[in-house]
Amino acid sequence: MLMPTCMLAFRIGGLFAYVKGKPVENKFNIYIKQLFPAALLAHFFFTFSEDRGSPYSFLFLSVNSIISIWLITHVVNNKSEWRRKYLLENSALNKIGQVSYGIYLFHFVLTPIYDSVVIKYFTYEDPMGIYVLDWKYNYILRLIILLLIAFGSYNFFEKPVMNLKKHFQY
Repeated sequence: MLMPTCMLAFRIGGLFAYVKGKPVENKFNIYIKQLFPAALLAHFFFTFSEDRGSPYSFLFLSVNSIISIWLITHVVNNKSEWRRKYLLENSALNKIGQVSYGIYLFHFVLTPIYDSVVIKYFTYEDPMGIYVLDWKYNYILRLIILLLIAFGSYNFFEKPVMNLKKHFQY
């Protein structure tokens, strides 16, 4: 089910797909290029501010959509050999791309489970609790756990299932 909070990202992506190959494409790319620095600053403000509000707010999602479209335009219109070699063909990024379905699948489930375990076993009085409950370390720890789960899912489930397709014709 598509959540209403994701609609803006789909609209901006649809707009990008619509203008692709049309005379207004250059103008659209110029607007995105001009909005990108402000969007990046706003993203860092939302991410690292103590009173950042909901990550599902209209403004936060708009900022993330602009950053995503900027990245997509740079990948689609890439003319830089350095960018191709060191970013697009980067083996670490390609590995993350392989497990991206697992990241997508498990990120939503991990948060409530992680929060319930952390709240149950850690307090601010514990030496480890100071780090585990701090949002910066919390984010890094969740990311590491999510990547481990996604890599495990890829190696133990996705790869074997993809290997089964050679037994079927379609």
